[in-house]
Amino acid sequence: PVVSDAFVKNRATGKRSWRTVLVGTLRGGGRGLFALDVTNPAAFAEANAKSIVMWEFNNTHDAHLGYTFSEPTIALMNDGRWAAITGNGYGSDPGLAELLILYLDGGLDDTWTDGTGGTDADYQRISTNSGSIADKNGLSTPALVDLDGNGTADRAYAGDLHGNLWAFDLNSASPAAWGVAHSDVPLFTGRSNQPITVKPIIIRHPTESQGTDPNLLVLFGTGRFLTKADRSTTDTQTFYGIWDNGDYGIDHNDLVAQTVAT
Repeated sequence: PVVSDAFVKNRATGKRSWRTVLVGTLRGGGRGLFALDVTNPAAFAEANAKSIVMWEFNNTHDAHLGYTFSEPTIALMNDGRWAAITGNGYGSDPGLAELLILYLDGGLDDTWTDGTGGTDADYQRISTNSGSIADKNGLSTPALVDLDGNGTADRAYAGDLHGNLWAFDLNSASPAAWGVAHSDVPLFTGRSNQPITVKPIIIRHPTESQGTDPNLLVLFGTGRFLTKADRSTTDTQTFYGIWDNGDYGIDHNDLVAQTVAT
């Protein structure tokens, strides 16, 4: 589970205040996430369930949600709403890799309205359109970046099961403008036998301070340990550093060889 303070509605009172929210996932046990108001641990009792349980979001609300291995991040979005941002996981019905933005005050009435970029919504789903029913893909844990230091999530990076690394632009105050960065093309197109199942690490470029925005280094390794077949794979896995410097569609031919010194 992940825990964060957020300024959201209390389900029991309907009023906004600072609350401590816990969001958990089912990983391989199912296709769902849940949110609890854990502001007052002393109130934990079945009799108080109405004020503790905020919502549940599962694949009956949206079949694009797969097995929820992706770890959410709770953050303030640029539309002024707090949300849990997560990858859609693995094994969804359409088999696509997608970023999910679940508003913490969404689903309080037990219904979930897909915003598809609109403002009056319980959640937003941003699809990479990578994957299919026959060749299923899925988005892993995203890393969020606050580019201007104002406390909101402006950009997200996440890998998928096909070895691609995606950047998502969340910088606008309007969710309609959110989407896959770089003209809907992966920042890095990897190898299909090198799935990315870990959260990337994002840093400023250590030497090129005047690079093209956002001028970030995205660091991540590849590999998967989810199925029985993964126990016997001998495919080479790799650690990558990709420079998000305005270019995109980067592949192995664009990489610069590095050496490791002891």
